[in-house]
Amino acid sequence: MKDLLIGLGLLSSPVVVFVVFGTSGLDAFDEGSGASVSLASVEPGLAAFAGECARCHGRLAEGTERGPNLIHRDYGPRVRSDARFRRAVREGMPARRGYGAMPPFPELSKRRLERMISFVRGLQRANGIR
Repeated sequence: MKDLLIGLGLLSSPVVVFVVFGTSGLDAFDEGSGASVSLASVEPGLAAFAGECARCHGRLAEGTERGPNLIHRDYGPRVRSDARFRRAVREGMPARRGYGAMPPFPELSKRRLERMISFVRGLQRANGIR
């Protein structure tokens, strides 16, 4: 299957690695599987998201009891623009929908924030959210 995906050029997208192989496929990159690729080089946004967002929104933005699932149409680009994501991260969000308040992250670099948004948007697209 991996050869088929490579032949089709589908492994050029880091999101496909998640969708097709799951997180265990990514873990193999760091377990001496022969691949010389680190998780951070698979998708720069993954590292940024893992460092800032995953504790509340889940490793792959699937949501937890602390923060909502961002891979949902309610957070898709037609409902929540990138500018709205930026504002939520910079200014925080009040408690709502059964989740606690999201703290603000005003010190987050613009580059890191853009990588995180790109990562979430890629996951959304991979899951049919446009």
